[in-house]
Amino acid sequence: MGKTALLAYWVQSRFIEKRWLNAEGQPEPDAYFDWTFYDQGTRSDDATHAGAASVGTFFQTALKHFGDPEPEIPHDKAARLARLIHAQRSLLILDGLEPLQYPLNHPQAGQLTDPDLRELLGLLAQRNPGLVIISSRQTLTEFPCGDTSPTRQHDLEELPVECAVALLRRMQITGTDEELRQAAQDYFCHALSLIVLGRFLFVKGGDIRIRSQIPLERANENRNQRITRNAWHVLEAYEQWLASPAARGPEKPRLSWWRQLFSGPAKAGESQSHTADLQALRLTGLFDRPASPDCLAALRKAPAVPGLTDQLVPLGDDAWNAVLRRLHEAHLIQLRFPPVEPGSFAPHPEAREVTVDVHPLIREYFARQLREKQAAGYQAAHSRLFDHLCARTEHRPATLEGLQPLYQAVVHGCLAGRPQEACDKIYFDRIKRGTGPGGNYSSKQLGAIGADLGAVAAFFEEPWSRLSVNLSTPDQAWLLNEAAYRLRALGRLTEAVEPMRVGMDRLVEQNDWKNAAASASNLSELEVTLGRVEEAVADARRSIEFADRSGDEFQRMVTRTTAADALHQSGEREEARRLFEQAEVLQREDQPQFDLLYSLPGFRYCDLILAPAERAAWQLVVPPSGGPGSAKPGEPPEGGTTNQAVLAEAERRGLKFLEWRMPSDSLLSIALDHLTLARVALYRTLLDPARPASVDLPHATAALDGLRKAGTLHMLPLALLTAALHAHLRGDAVAASRFLAEAQQIAERGPMPLFLADVHLHRARLAGSVRDEGRRRRDWPGVDPTAELVKARTLIERHHYGRQRDELADAEAALRD
Repeated sequence: MGKTALLAYWVQSRFIEKRWLNAEGQPEPDAYFDWTFYDQGTRSDDATHAGAASVGTFFQTALKHFGDPEPEIPHDKAARLARLIHAQRSLLILDGLEPLQYPLNHPQAGQLTDPDLRELLGLLAQRNPGLVIISSRQTLTEFPCGDTSPTRQHDLEELPVECAVALLRRMQITGTDEELRQAAQDYFCHALSLIVLGRFLFVKGGDIRIRSQIPLERANENRNQRITRNAWHVLEAYEQWLASPAARGPEKPRLSWWRQLFSGPAKAGESQSHTADLQALRLTGLFDRPASPDCLAALRKAPAVPGLTDQLVPLGDDAWNAVLRRLHEAHLIQLRFPPVEPGSFAPHPEAREVTVDVHPLIREYFARQLREKQAAGYQAAHSRLFDHLCARTEHRPATLEGLQPLYQAVVHGCLAGRPQEACDKIYFDRIKRGTGPGGNYSSKQLGAIGADLGAVAAFFEEPWSRLSVNLSTPDQAWLLNEAAYRLRALGRLTEAVEPMRVGMDRLVEQNDWKNAAASASNLSELEVTLGRVEEAVADARRSIEFADRSGDEFQRMVTRTTAADALHQSGEREEARRLFEQAEVLQREDQPQFDLLYSLPGFRYCDLILAPAERAAWQLVVPPSGGPGSAKPGEPPEGGTTNQAVLAEAERRGLKFLEWRMPSDSLLSIALDHLTLARVALYRTLLDPARPASVDLPHATAALDGLRKAGTLHMLPLALLTAALHAHLRGDAVAASRFLAEAQQIAERGPMPLFLADVHLHRARLAGSVRDEGRRRRDWPGVDPTAELVKARTLIERHHYGRQRDELADAEAALRD
């Protein structure tokens, strides 16, 4: 009767029973794929913080299903999957999306937390010959519905009152129509609540008036919370009834069905107690996803967990099968039996051999009950699951799918009160594989940033500021930065500030100047992205202070490049250049074989070096009218260096970076090297009087693909802006507009106001460069260059984005007429 059941019924009746054929006997649809995100773990109970569930193996499984030759490669996975789905009339069902949405009380409520899934759905919303159906307990706010929108929303929260009454009647609940109607309305006609209520009332005699024994939440608060709590109150009454069979008094004749359902025919020496059924049901509260048969078997092994598995350990396989079947038939759990092919004679698996699923509200209820009322058993059971998953999993799996049991083990280890062990032995050693050369395997090699964040979240008692007290002080600071880095990479920038600043303050309190320098440097980078330029400069100066106190030459170099970049964005180029030069001296002293800044510091230095050539190139895209603030493209830029010399220097560095490339280099570093060379080629093409008719820049494609593969969403607009200019030079206004629209979406969601200013400035210049009004309307429909410049100026002034003041003035002068 709920969302998932409705979807299953629709697929069964609409397609499966018709053997996936339409009325003409043709295949319909051409391809089908469904996925439940409840398998990825549920989010935090905190109603103001987004959780850290990830798409896990969804993309790998879907890519494999639709025929991708390399489904395990994280590169461009959303776009690849969208292309495969676009190629045929496909039906894609995504069930239970709420673990990947911001919760109701969050400022971004309803938006997706995973950038890859957001990209996939965005691409499918733009063009899709088939159909995507999504179920969730909350609205998906970033895909608005309307007459001109390809998306539609249907609220299935409530059953019609007549259907709710019919449901209760079908469960043999007696009472007047008005009494049943009132009961249905009191439980908001919520399918799960009514099913659980009906089952409970049936075993109590079936009179609807018995529901008065169950308290209801009637406070003036969030409706979804009332639904959840009312369902929980019924489960609480249910739990008490199962736990106290002797207190129920003599059974009425109609209860024979229930006795058979929950106890079956008694065998010699067997008790009629329902305690084993209750204990099996409570085990679902130990999992944030469906429970695998091997995990349930580990919990049932001797010695028993007192009060939690002591009635389950003595059960033989047949008795355990019977327990699971009874709960399944009572609709309290769901046994995930594999589909049976028509005509197949394959043996049907036993109940104990399949995965046990349960509605999230039931799982959440028993998790709370175990935490609050059986704390010792709760920890002991999680400890056993931790040991089991650690032992049965390959030490260092090579794939994301292979890592999944270790990610689950981290969660169980933290809930078992063993977070230090989970951090050291599992997350750091087996998932990340350290942080040195070859380390950070999960994020660098597999792009599993979301999955890593899910593991890191398990160490927090309050996201994203308070960690488990059972972690060492240095590891608490390290995990705060781990959380901040991954939140930032996923585009959840405002959430990343708190753990980063708390982590830095703790390191300062410990006089850990080396790590405090790194933390302050990271904080400054984040503040630049968030448009807090003045704060970024201040924290960058602090990072230099901390690094100098530490005496660590690497941090002294890195912090100077971070400060230089913040100063560059603020418009203080000369001071930025001095700091880059100091950092490069430190680089040569520390690593004589590498005489240039490389990786992210090297990219940032090249960004500063390229600034005058970039401005001159844009002046040729939108020629200046000679007004104030306009410069002549042929004039030597700052310092008297010609544009060609600037380009040659940046190119020399970019080529050297590629020459120095090593297998352990991160995807981000490689992508940024390509981006530097792409920009050099692009500006050189623009500044060349004999510009070629066609512009092919392989480095631009490599940069964009590489940044997508790296999964660092906060860096992706850099490549998208370059790709937009490249598309413009190729005469492809549609692609240029699409790249800018994607960059704008990322920037608005971040929020990344400096990138948003860049988007408006780019759009104004590209559209404004088309002087023919008719062509402009055709190529850039709905774009007013003047209005775009006004938006850019507002952002540039508000966020002290000094770097773009000159280019803004050039554009305003050029488009003034």
